[in-house]
Order: sequence, then C-alpha cells, then structure tokens
Amino acid sequence: MVMPILLAAMSGWSTSASSPTLLAGGTGEQVQPKLAWDGRGMLALSWYDAPSGYDVMVRQLTTDGDFTWPAATMAMNNSFSSTQDYQLFRGAPWAVASQQGSSAPVAAVASLNADGTLAWTKTVSASSASVPKGNQADDGFLWSAWVEGSNTRVQRLAQADGGSTFAAPIQIGTTGSAFAADVEPSLSGSGVVVSTVRYSTFSGPKVLWANLINPDGSQPWGTTGRQVFSTGSLQFGNFPEFQRVPSIGHLFAYYKTSPLQSYVQVLDAQGNRLFGTEGFGVTADTARERTNPAAVSDGTYVYVCWIEHTPNSSIYGVYGQCFDVATGTRQWGASGLPLAALETVYSYSGAVAHLRPEGVVFGWVRSTAFGQDTVEAMCVNSGGATVWNRRPVASNVSPKGRMQAHGVPYGTVLLWEDGITQGTSDIRGMRIGSDGSLGPAVRPSPDLNGDGTVDGADLGALLTAWSGEPGESPADLNADGAVDGADLGALLTAWQG
Repeated sequence: MVMPILLAAMSGWSTSASSPTLLAGGTGEQVQPKLAWDGRGMLALSWYDAPSGYDVMVRQLTTDGDFTWPAATMAMNNSFSSTQDYQLFRGAPWAVASQQGSSAPVAAVASLNADGTLAWTKTVSASSASVPKGNQADDGFLWSAWVEGSNTRVQRLAQADGGSTFAAPIQIGTTGSAFAADVEPSLSGSGVVVSTVRYSTFSGPKVLWANLINPDGSQPWGTTGRQVFSTGSLQFGNFPEFQRVPSIGHLFAYYKTSPLQSYVQVLDAQGNRLFGTEGFGVTADTARERTNPAAVSDGTYVYVCWIEHTPNSSIYGVYGQCFDVATGTRQWGASGLPLAALETVYSYSGAVAHLRPEGVVFGWVRSTAFGQDTVEAMCVNSGGATVWNRRPVASNVSPKGRMQAHGVPYGTVLLWEDGITQGTSDIRGMRIGSDGSLGPAVRPSPDLNGDGTVDGADLGALLTAWSGEPGESPADLNADGAVDGADLGALLTAWQG
C-alpha cells in the first residue's frame, strides 16, 4: 500500500549544516530510521510512522538524495502504542522484517517491487513474536530471525514469493533465553550468521553468541554456536549489531559492565575468536567508562570509536582506536585518539563509523544541555592523521538520537531522529563528501585524462575501468558506484574527438 506522507521535496542533499536534509516528517513521530544501499546508485530509507500505529514505511532515493517513488510505501500496517526493533534488508528488491498486528503481534517479512509497490508479506512466526531481524544473503534469499517464547527462531525465504525453505523454523537456544540481535550474510555468501544475547537467569550475565546457518539448515559452528566473549556481561538491554568483513570474518563491537569498557572481536569462517577469548579492549585503562562502540574494518585494520566518560561527572568525549588485525596491537596509542576531547558538557552520544578509501569517518551527537544537540564528524587515516578535521554536520539545535552512518559513492550519509522529546520527531540526514564537504557528490569530468578534450583516450580509460560492480572510480561519471553503460553514455554525450 502506498501512503501519502509529508516528505521533503528533495532536490539533492543540503549543503548547509544549519538546515540538514528532511528525509521524513509530518504529524506525530517518524522514528527508528534505517538506510541501505543496493550497490547501484539507489538507497532505501525505512522508519516507523506513528500517526496510525507505528507502521513500517519505506521509500527509495538516489545517492544524490532525490526520491524515486511518488510516496512512501507502507510495508507493515500496525496498531502499536510503542515500537520494537526491526530491520531493513540490504540490497534490492528492498525488504523489511518487523512485527505485524496489534494484540498478538507476529513476526513478518515484507518485500517491495522496484516501483515501490508491495510484492508480498509473509508471516514467519506463531503469535507473540518480537524483535524480528533479517537480511539478504548473496544468493538472493531472505533470512529472518525473531524471538518467540524465550528463544530465537530463523527462517529462509525465497525472494520471489516469500516461500519458506524450512518446514519449521530453526530454533537457537534451548535453555535459558536467547534473544536475536542481528543477522548478517556468511562469508560464503549463501548462508547467514545470527547473533543472539543469551542468559540463564534474568539477573545473570548477558553473553553474545553467534550461529552460522547454511541454506540447508546445517550449523557448522554447532547448534549451540560460538561465544563472542567468555566472561563478563553486556549491559541489560544492549543488543549489539555486527558486520561481515569478507577478508577476515565477522566483526563485533560491544561493551561490558563492571567496569563499563568497550571491546572488538572477530570470528573467522570456522567461528574461531581472532582477538582472544574476551576481544581486544580499546584501551588497557579502566579508570574512565567507554561505551557504545562502533567499529569498521578494511581487513588489515579494525577501527573503533566510542563514548568516553569520567565516572560521576559531566565530563564526556569521543575517542577512537585502530588495531592491526595480524598482531592485535593498538595503533593509536594506549589511550586511543581523542576525536572530541574530554570536556564538561551535558553529553556525547551516538558515535558511528564508516570506512572510506581515504580514511575512516567518525560521527557523534554533542549535547550542551538536555535537548540541545548538534552532529559533528571528522575523518582520520590508518595512521591516525587527520584527513579532514572535526566539523559540524548538523548545527541546528534540537533533540537528536539513533544516529546511523552509511556509505554512498564518494561519501558518507549520516541520519538520525530529530526532535525526539517534543511529541513529534522527523528524520534528517546529511551527505558528507570524501573531502568533508556537505551536499551531493561532485560529478567526475568525462575528460578522464585531463587533456582538455573528451576523445578516444578517455573512452579507453573508461573501458579499462569498466566493472559493473560497486566501487569508486574517476570513470564513474554519474557517481552511482559502478562504471557501466550509463557512464559510457555520459562520455559519448560529451564527446569532442
């Protein structure tokens, strides 16, 4: 169902930090934004829309920030008084996993057609299911995980019609409680890794686990799965996401209690822990609290940022660290790199990280008082040197939360809830270019060799760079993330030879 909802009449990303781009707004709340890229120049934005019961809405836009569907699509029609977590699947066609219903909600997956119309909706659970998650494997099949009773259940769905692979969902966890945290494609690409937070008693340690599930339902890491760390506990209510890094494994970033400290861990293809039994601590010092880490990796290094806090004070900051994957050594000093140095301020929150060819983009929310929030970002390289310095991304002062970072060709998109304590909230975002500038991507010149003429030499350079696969190249003339026929057409239009 396509629903008319007030959205920005966008003509590209804003170039001013004082007026970040309005992505979704209207009556009531627009909350919990998610963003995904299809690798071919299109993004999908999803969110919960409050006026009619926290429905799950989806809309497609170009990486330049222009909507391609006339209105948002209601993927799930709900009657809830509050929200739970949900997931927007990577790739295209777009799909979401969420609760559906009212008094006895079920877990469901909805898939959208290329034009934004709803293709199908599949109920995957019995009644009273919660926190559905999901993702698309490299072979195109959709996977969903959800909590039913005290355990997590998993199903694989055909992209074309939502048909189930398994006669009965696979159950993860048979004793205690196992709550779904995230779903990511496996290294092989055809299966998935499902992470869960498990505990035996309500007050007992909350431990992060991971299960590898193949398309035939087999579990090479065993039905129990593998622990991400051995001792200690996650903070209550914390369900960390993770990501696939094809060259090394699956990267986890989390923080544990007593003391509050952040760690990173990698599980390889066999489920082995590469960063020790507990993960690598971002520092060896525990005098200050370090929470809410966000990590990325290029396969050689792991980069992580976190919120740093002096206990029992109003002193906050944002720090970063870099680990050599081969040796585990900290590259940015024993205490990490101060991205936003410690200061007396109301709070720092929402730290995010995004890996770029020129360096790592780190972003965060800075609050000078309750509800007086702005967004900042900076970029550093593997040596810890500044690529572009700390700067405002959103200087409009308002409540902000649930920030995310996502890659687009030649840049990074940050998005967040805006105005979340005022009874209404919108979703806003900004695109940051590879040089730290705000706004749409600058189109590369068809004069690829810079000799002042678009001719056969430039055609040769474009054909050499031709890939059709996601990536960044000066020959990607339309900045959609691939060198293909569209770029050839742009070069021929400018032909002078």
